[in-house]
Amino acid sequence: MADTADPPTPQIGAEAYRGYRLIPVYRDSTAAQRRAAIDFWLRHQAIVETCLAERRSHELVYLALRLNAAPDKPLTEQIAGLTTVSLGRRTADGRNIYDLRIFIAPVDRIPFLMRELTNRTRDLLRNDRH
Repeated sequence: MADTADPPTPQIGAEAYRGYRLIPVYRDSTAAQRRAAIDFWLRHQAIVETCLAERRSHELVYLALRLNAAPDKPLTEQIAGLTTVSLGRRTADGRNIYDLRIFIAPVDRIPFLMRELTNRTRDLLRNDRH
């Protein structure tokens, strides 16, 4: 008899990409990550309404973190970009259509970072069994 259970969701970990650390946080973001995302959006005026930023913070999929090292300061990571998704609708055949949002800070808009975040977000959602 064939096993009909869903296969386990592949574990996709944080990986370096062109000086950024890309971290999957879909359905597993911490309160600190959500607060940092809210601050990021408001600081860059990508979202200007606090209540909308709060809601979107629960829709995080990927964070792109830039490593900052200054001689007189400790090593820190700052959000450089992120992706969020929300369920847009379901098709008649049961597939999910997501609304994908990406924001990358202007200083961090390097070639292909947006594409990499988009592809990783797509792959994570495609492999998600929920």
